[in-house]
Amino acid sequence: VPRLRVDADGLKFGSDTAAANALDDYEEGTWTPAITASAGNSATTSIYHASYTKVGNQVFITAYVGAGANSSTGGLWTITGLPFTSKSNNHYFTVSVGYWNSLAGNINYLTGTVQPGDTAILMRGTSGSTTSTSNLAYSTYVGNGTEFLFSATYLTA
Repeated sequence: VPRLRVDADGLKFGSDTAAANALDDYEEGTWTPAITASAGNSATTSIYHASYTKVGNQVFITAYVGAGANSSTGGLWTITGLPFTSKSNNHYFTVSVGYWNSLAGNINYLTGTVQPGDTAILMRGTSGSTTSTSNLAYSTYVGNGTEFLFSATYLTA
């Protein structure tokens, strides 16, 4: 039995002949995240690092970003510019935040969700004694010098 073979469907392993199981896409690159408010103006985004790896329909992203001065911002804190549109139909994917610094508001736990059928992340978190995450208001948490390191894995559309 061959370990792998390549045909018109892509790369297949072992004795598998199903086209649906063929690996037909692999890509690595950089992306341009932007720290944004869902309404109003947004801060300038400093991108220290932002990369992705796509294997089939699965995308892994990582980024380290910072926010500059902002004013007149309204709405929810989002990160836009994901390299691929995420799968729709209520497919939410978790964002892991490993480091944050200089948030404008107190936060116990910072996370986010890749939004279905979109190229955006909605930032979420807990503060005080709350026991569930909630959407975070941009003007409450993002200030001049806010920075964070995050990663996520999501499926493409």
